[in-house]
Amino acid sequence: PQPVDILYGGSDNPLANVIAAKMSIEPILAPEHFAWSWLMYLYGMWLIDPTQDRFEALPSWLHPTTLQLSELHPSSADLVIWPVMRDNIIRYSATLDMAAVHSLFVCTCRLRGAFNAKFIKRTNNGDLELDTAFERIFLDVEKWGLLDKFWVTYPQLVEKLD
Repeated sequence: PQPVDILYGGSDNPLANVIAAKMSIEPILAPEHFAWSWLMYLYGMWLIDPTQDRFEALPSWLHPTTLQLSELHPSSADLVIWPVMRDNIIRYSATLDMAAVHSLFVCTCRLRGAFNAKFIKRTNNGDLELDTAFERIFLDVEKWGLLDKFWVTYPQLVEKLD
């Protein structure tokens, strides 16, 4: 997709438009907004057209866990960065207000080293494209973190998470 489609929608790409609409209401910083949108696009494309190539385009840490594949669960769990946390969400979702979990998660999830990062750049012909340096940051699971408030509020969801 074109970065502008992921960020703002209004294109001929229906999936990018859905993601742009969904992400426009989330209270998150621009780098996380773009990174999440890009990851949602990769995951959504694999769900729509589950080919081996699309699966391999996903970061390995976003591959579904055995529990995701075998248990009914909130779809929002599928895009949580850490596999162990996705499994914890599946285990505890029946006892939690998942809307509250989601709200706090998106507000406290941070991409380290990306606060002022340039995430899109212009090509020589003026088109916008994903900045590869930023892509390396958000595809590295070690660059993602959660603020303390989430750890304190939902300790059961961060069990076994370093």
